Amino acid sequence: MRKKVLGTIAGLLAGAGGAFAQPPGPAPMSAPQPVAESGAFDGNPQAQMSPYRRLVTPDGIPPVLPGPNPNAMPTPGGMEGPPTYPPPGPYGQQMYETPKLKGMGLDNMGLFGGVRAAPRVWFDGQYLLMFPKNQPITVPLITTSAPADAGVLGRGSTSVLYGAADLPYGAASGFRMSAGFFRPQDQRLGFELGSIYLSPVSNNFYGQSGGNGVPVIARPFLNINGNAQNSVLAAFPTFASGNILGRSTSEFWGMEASGLLNVFRTSPESLRAWSFNLLGGFRYLELAEGINISSASTILGTFTAPYSGTTVANPGTITVMDDFSTRNQFYGGQVGFQSQYYGGRWFLGLTAKAAVGLVQEQLEISGLSGLNNPQLGVVSQAVGGVFANPSNVGKYTNDSFGYLGDLNGTIGFNVTSWLTLTGGYNFIYLNSVLRPGDQINGRVDGTQIPTSINSGGAPVPRENLQLRTTSYYVHGVNFGFIVRY
Repeated sequence: MRKKVLGTIAGLLAGAGGAFAQPPGPAPMSAPQPVAESGAFDGNPQAQMSPYRRLVTPDGIPPVLPGPNPNAMPTPGGMEGPPTYPPPGPYGQQMYETPKLKGMGLDNMGLFGGVRAAPRVWFDGQYLLMFPKNQPITVPLITTSAPADAGVLGRGSTSVLYGAADLPYGAASGFRMSAGFFRPQDQRLGFELGSIYLSPVSNNFYGQSGGNGVPVIARPFLNINGNAQNSVLAAFPTFASGNILGRSTSEFWGMEASGLLNVFRTSPESLRAWSFNLLGGFRYLELAEGINISSASTILGTFTAPYSGTTVANPGTITVMDDFSTRNQFYGGQVGFQSQYYGGRWFLGLTAKAAVGLVQEQLEISGLSGLNNPQLGVVSQAVGGVFANPSNVGKYTNDSFGYLGDLNGTIGFNVTSWLTLTGGYNFIYLNSVLRPGDQINGRVDGTQIPTSINSGGAPVPRENLQLRTTSYYVHGVNFGFIVRY
């Protein structure tokens, strides 16, 4: 038994030695050809053609597919060997595509890339709801009182109807627009035009007496010819019935042209885009304002009223008008910056500008009194109202050094890759302007007022007109849109 076992082991060892001693045979030309796994898709010819069918070799072991040979020369179809798995499908991310922002429906190239961070052309339109600085008032303009006090300032029953404090204008509607482009070669140099306009706003007062002249309506002033408070009556019981209108207006607009230099912008592949531009150019702003006070009085009963050295009886009507108008024009060079940030659907923008230059200031004062007596067929006019009279009527000019600040901040929502809805805040400041309320002097020579009882008397030496400058600002909110291409 032992000999049989030892003989079997010896035979096996001899066979193994013979096998190791054999010379190597020729290498196989290719890998074993896979065949379908037995019974995997029996009875389904279409399934046998499916690319998802499991492949096996005849001995049941899955094949190992050869990879590309690094020493082989490339063929027109690519490197040698079949493509690796998985191949990029029709909905996969391709190598030449920029990364997409998941969940936003917009990719970088459309939202943050060249069109957004550095557009070729753009238009920015804003609706403005702005609040101009109040109109300064240095003297009361219209008063009322008991008949005994005749609307004279300082007396017990006198109260101010118009001009007790600075006059507010409330909200002014307007627009702000800008349009520009970047040079297409590198989108670093650009140009932009802009404009701003606020519709005229006003602060008004209207007063009217009854047919019997009640209540008292008066125009107060300090008569320097005698140094006493006095008034010109527009309505007084049993003496004259009348009406009066006080009106203050303001209008603001401007234009600008600037060159742009893009000094920084993020790459199109950035998930958050930021662009920063420097600007420099020319700025023009204009502020036009006015204060007008006009009254009409009809003489009652048997009373008479003074008019330019004569007397007027019933049914004569006397009109009195004062007008103070200013115009301020700023011309200057400006510098500043624009900063824009895109984060997902949200947009942030900040523009700051500063300008220095010349403010051409102009004041025009006009006053007029009139008489109309239809029974006598008399129509007459005389130079002078109350505050505007022959001592100061005319046109005055002044040039001042001016500096301007302009701040505009917006936040927006990117509706599409080319349209952004925005809302924000604007603030504009100018250091030196003439405003009409500052130019009204309550110290008046009664001899220069055609409807004063002192009219035609000896005048006192004329006081030199002092132009008073002050600062001006306007601020408020904006709502608009930005279109980029």
